[in-house]
Amino acid sequence: MNKLLFAALIASMLGCFDYTSVMTLARDGSGTLKIQIKVPRKQNMEFAFLSEFDDNKCPEGWETVSKGIDTYILQHLEGKFSNLNAIPDFFSDQDEPVITVSGNNGISRFYLKKIVEPLDPKDRKMAKTLLAMVPGKKDLEKYHWTEIVIVEGDIIEHNSTARRGDTLIWRMNMKDLIGLMDKGFVMEASWNAK
Repeated sequence: MNKLLFAALIASMLGCFDYTSVMTLARDGSGTLKIQIKVPRKQNMEFAFLSEFDDNKCPEGWETVSKGIDTYILQHLEGKFSNLNAIPDFFSDQDEPVITVSGNNGISRFYLKKIVEPLDPKDRKMAKTLLAMVPGKKDLEKYHWTEIVIVEGDIIEHNSTARRGDTLIWRMNMKDLIGLMDKGFVMEASWNAK
């Protein structure tokens, strides 16, 4: 099962959430990753995405923070990596980006591809049943899934929803994200670095 899509569905039943991931990639393939999840409190229930990665279980060089603030719970994970293969598997293999590098004449071309697979038929059926029970589906449009990738280099192509200089942003509301559980989606980008 795709953990991100299923987590989005379950969280929608508890009041939705905002998910933001910011990955910074240097020319040598190293970088940083920060993930922040903001989950509203609802009826004294708490939903912890990153709870399994507390200080005792979190990989070396990575840290998580989870704290209650007023009417929501904020969970934050961050760390550095020497290459993308060194990023811990926090959600599932299929949610992790794949970056390949090719090049000549001192120029490296980076290709980023992140595939969020659709839910399998059994999980899709269960998800649709659960989603039908969600009160206030309009609230799903208030919360967002956002992936930000900041690169060092010249961006060639991308399918992001927005670009600001060297920053690519993929963003959708939770209603649209859950709507993709039948087909999944792909994030893609390429850039040159000297």
